Amino acid sequence: MIIEDAVILAIARPIKLKNGRISRCVIAYSEELKELIRLYPTYHLSKKISEGNMVRLMVIRGDSRDYSFKLINSKDMKKADDNIKIVKTLSKQEMSILIRSIEATTIYSLNKEHKSMGIVKPTNINITLEYDENCKLFKPYITYSCGQLCKNKGLHHQQLLDYNAYGKTRGLRPDKLRSLYNIDNVRFIPYLIVGNHHAHRNVFMVISIYSREYEA
Repeated sequence: MIIEDAVILAIARPIKLKNGRISRCVIAYSEELKELIRLYPTYHLSKKISEGNMVRLMVIRGDSRDYSFKLINSKDMKKADDNIKIVKTLSKQEMSILIRSIEATTIYSLNKEHKSMGIVKPTNINITLEYDENCKLFKPYITYSCGQLCKNKGLHHQQLLDYNAYGKTRGLRPDKLRSLYNIDNVRFIPYLIVGNHHAHRNVFMVISIYSREYEA
């Protein structure tokens, strides 16, 4: 299968696979499919997989989650990367228009509809750094509400996987992360791009935070 117009929206931190390869979870949007799509495994040093790039991909059906695709020749990262072609790079304005065009949802709705990805327009955002004894590293977590339409009681508390944050969490304070994503800047509207865990489908994580500037 060929996807002609996958716009890269969110890139998770690199992880080491069982076979030693380094990969990243990537969420993109296809206008042709009119859906968010999950791509894996994507080579962590590939410059083609960058936020804002529209790419042409050769893929096969991935795991059982909706719109989850596996790159052709995924066992050979070099061959897999050869099957990714950059179509164009979207401007900030084009990215803003695209994000705004995708209907916002809630974690409750995603679980109810058995969807594995979505965009949430959050309120009451808080960021904390929590120490992981297993990897001896601080990891960022997001606590937030996704509005009155979400029937989940209380706030959501989810790990932030955005690679932009993980490269900066050593020595970073939560207020610096808030500044990184313009959370307290009244000129910006934050959006969370979320995806669920492959083994625990009702557990969601924040793949990326996108802040769109208010239009005059």
